[in-house]
Amino acid sequence: MAPVKSLLKKAAASNYWRHLWQAKWVILAITAGAFTLSTAGMLDRFETAGLDTFNILKSPADPQHVVIVGIDDTDYETIFQSTSPLASAEVEKILKAIAAAQPRVIGVDLDTGNRGFKDLRTPPNAPPIVWGRDAVWDDQKKQFNPLPVLGGSNPARQMDLASIAQFPIDPDGIIRRYRRTLPVSTGSSESSFPWAATEKACPAQGAMEGCATVDRQEQESRRGLVLNFAGQRFNFTPLSARFVLQGSAQPRWSADSPLRGRIVLLGGTYRAARDLYVTPVGPMQGVQLMAQTIETELSGGGIRPLNEAAAVLLDLLSGAILVLISHHYHAHLGRALLISLVALMLLPLISSFFAFATLARWFNFVPIVVGVLLHQFYEHAREYQHLRRQHFAAQSH
Repeated sequence: MAPVKSLLKKAAASNYWRHLWQAKWVILAITAGAFTLSTAGMLDRFETAGLDTFNILKSPADPQHVVIVGIDDTDYETIFQSTSPLASAEVEKILKAIAAAQPRVIGVDLDTGNRGFKDLRTPPNAPPIVWGRDAVWDDQKKQFNPLPVLGGSNPARQMDLASIAQFPIDPDGIIRRYRRTLPVSTGSSESSFPWAATEKACPAQGAMEGCATVDRQEQESRRGLVLNFAGQRFNFTPLSARFVLQGSAQPRWSADSPLRGRIVLLGGTYRAARDLYVTPVGPMQGVQLMAQTIETELSGGGIRPLNEAAAVLLDLLSGAILVLISHHYHAHLGRALLISLVALMLLPLISSFFAFATLARWFNFVPIVVGVLLHQFYEHAREYQHLRRQHFAAQSH
């Protein structure tokens, strides 16, 4: 065995670039295969599993830009007498109380399509209001048919607008992403509710804090922008509608209100609203999901879509690193195996972070690591057998 190890040490002193050149076709083939699988969506199941795992492990942060005013079960019973659709006069009072606190934008995530909402008067001192509306998906035409707001009338003020409050649902029924714009039956597109509220809060002049981090040039992937529930999940505690109504009667409400200068979302959190969605971190009210999305936009934009060039380069770099490890520890198979196993755990995580700004997409980089490791150990075993036969042949002579 000693003579064979001596021969292995001599082989290890040979040029690293020759070893890398010999492995080039394996590295290129695995990189091309992984890229094809990823762009075809065949790795999505592993991607979502990774995302969900990291989401559950990460604790939520405090929101900085969005406040929820929720109509809870007590509000539904005492203010609206447990009656649906909600009375427009009472919604008007809540909006007036919110507007008195001088928020940056008001988003209304309520069903206002009932004819009674035609009589709703927008508070004259209110900031821009985004009215969320439902829409029916036409699967044949791949577009939405928006439903009316405010009883079928358009927002009275030019600064206000209506936008679709819908999220794409993954095949397993879980919401993990959203779209900034949605195709509609007019043949054009319409801003989604979260993106409309974000844009209203971030005009060219007088933008609120956090707008500088909004990437307006961000290109959506074919499946939308992924919400980073792991790195950017926020602990929203809705203020009740009755609290806002009571607070607005206080002399310093406009100066000391927690709504001042924020994006305020008004939504229903009462059970009868049935506005509950499944997310990787558990069930979430619709208005909370809207708030999560807006806060994510104002905190950097969630998980970046696939950066194809970066993913390919990182695959190639990972392959080169593994060949280097195998070459450097050529004569120490045990040490090479140990370091390679560490690389197997770390390289996919590091590559995922640099390509997608999250550790959760590690599986996209597993094929190149496993494939090159197997190839290197195969080559090592073959060379070991070749040198051993040479050694015994020399001894026989």
